[in-house]
Amino acid sequence: MDPIRVGGIGCGPVSTSMHLSAIQRLPELELVALCDIDETRLAEVASRLGVSETFVDFEEMLDSGLIDAVSCVGPPSLHVLGASACLRRQIPFMTEKPLVLHEEDARALEWLADEFGDCGQVGYTSRCAPAQRVAWNVTRTREFGPICYVATTHLSYAGMGPYWDIEDPVEGFVNLHGVHAIDLRR
Repeated sequence: MDPIRVGGIGCGPVSTSMHLSAIQRLPELELVALCDIDETRLAEVASRLGVSETFVDFEEMLDSGLIDAVSCVGPPSLHVLGASACLRRQIPFMTEKPLVLHEEDARALEWLADEFGDCGQVGYTSRCAPAQRVAWNVTRTREFGPICYVATTHLSYAGMGPYWDIEDPVEGFVNLHGVHAIDLRR
């Protein structure tokens, strides 16, 4: 079976350090194209990863016929645009979290998924982390009892900001990292 040909939208640090490098380690996948609006960064990442097909317009990449699936990693505004374009074309995609920052964007993506079919996923791997699996299993036992209070600590480099197009650094940090504690409680 031929590998799934993947195109990467976004060549920023999260995409290159986690997503694109993981794609290259899986024999079932082949990273065949990259897209980024920063041509200098795009050229550097493409050279480093050995990808010859590059685009500055992700719509062109999606219509090129080169790819079977997409990894779309960047700010939430890019996730919304990339997910919308992939849903319309029924190209399987994965985005990073958060998928959206605004309810109207979530509703628009929901409508597209209903109209064209759902072919996407938000990458949220923390649920598979060993500590979260242990917490999940322990809190589901009868002996543990009902949960009435949750306190968490999330260690991360807080100096990364600014976060996307969010002016308030606290709001940006909570959107990026607070979701881990909220999801753990769920």
